Amino acid sequence: PFQKIAIIGAGAAAFRFIQNYREFNSTDEIVVFSNEMNPFYNRVLLPEYMTGEFSWEKLLKVKDGEALNKLKISMNPGIAITKIDSNTKTITDSLGETHTYDSLIMATGSRPFVPENAQLHLPGRFTVRRKEDADRLKKHLDSTNLPPEEQHVVIIGGGLLGLELAAALKHKKVKTTIVQRASRLMERQLD
Repeated sequence: PFQKIAIIGAGAAAFRFIQNYREFNSTDEIVVFSNEMNPFYNRVLLPEYMTGEFSWEKLLKVKDGEALNKLKISMNPGIAITKIDSNTKTITDSLGETHTYDSLIMATGSRPFVPENAQLHLPGRFTVRRKEDADRLKKHLDSTNLPPEEQHVVIIGGGLLGLELAAALKHKKVKTTIVQRASRLMERQLD
């Protein structure tokens, strides 16, 4: 029988799930909710986008609307899910609308670790998880009017994105320092 699948998140895991699912089922309804306006991009390449090494299009997993239509999904960009009721199999979105589902996939990805009292509201402090974050960091570095070799970025976290950001900044000749709380880099990826 016909199923309705709701997916929360539009990152790599959600995209891969949709691709694999469509290989054996082209009729079930798939509805995707993303709190980001830009769905299905390679988050790991955000540092190269931020430094200008890659264009935004290079990060996109789905290049145009036609490719999105081929996947036969309903996309809801910029709409978060605020409530899940597994008893009634409903979700409520950030616009207050309620949606039903038969299966729910939560593919929201990770969150950046933010140290206590980081005071992210102060200038020059960022998390880098989304396109908008990379855009803000790039704008900030550009606004210093310093040549890259006179800039210094401190990266808190030696995980995958932290190391990718350090490598991209080094490529641009920006001085970087990585501060890692664990005894080794990529402690969550490599045991």
